[in-house]
Amino acid sequence: MKQVNDMKTSTLLAFITVAASLTTPFCAAYGMDVKEGKANENNAQEVIQAAQAAADSIKVNAQLNGARVRISKLTKIIRKDPTDLLSRRQYVEALLQLGMANQAASEMQGLVRIGLRSPKDFCLLADAYRFSGRTATAMTNYQEALNINPSFSHAKAGLALCYVAAGAPRVGEKVCRDALAMIRNTEGRKELAATLKSIKDQELQGQNAQTFMQPTA
Repeated sequence: MKQVNDMKTSTLLAFITVAASLTTPFCAAYGMDVKEGKANENNAQEVIQAAQAAADSIKVNAQLNGARVRISKLTKIIRKDPTDLLSRRQYVEALLQLGMANQAASEMQGLVRIGLRSPKDFCLLADAYRFSGRTATAMTNYQEALNINPSFSHAKAGLALCYVAAGAPRVGEKVCRDALAMIRNTEGRKELAATLKSIKDQELQGQNAQTFMQPTA
């Protein structure tokens, strides 16, 4: 069902995009007012943006609903068997997806204490700390993950974002670039490339904001 909905949304967006791109040429070919056609094209672009925003909202809501369902199911499983560590880890992941970072950190701390100490476990704990604003502690745990596996891409990406949160975006960029030079895993490279782009976009927005705020002579 999710794939069908995604296909419907993609098809609609593609149709609107093509229609928008053809508006001005169509007006010119038939002797219509090109300015009017351009205005229609701009309107169509606004429709595209609105449709994309709606599609993004639908996707986010579906993810949140899925996380709530998982939490309900996992809670029942864990009550029956508290030693089911895999379910308890999945429970932490669902909490993070719902934005319940403090609770996720508390749950994951307990799992690490009783022996879950893989790079993924330390990253999950670090994510919870980062999302709850405890940047320094998050960095420590990302580094723990990297001590076990120096090429763990999610730990590199998370560490880079911590540097950004700590006010050192250039260091965050360097972490991503250095990681991209050593990591060959396709999914890992995608995550790092997306993180690097996010950091650069944030930096650019900050520069634009500073330029806008500067007093004129």
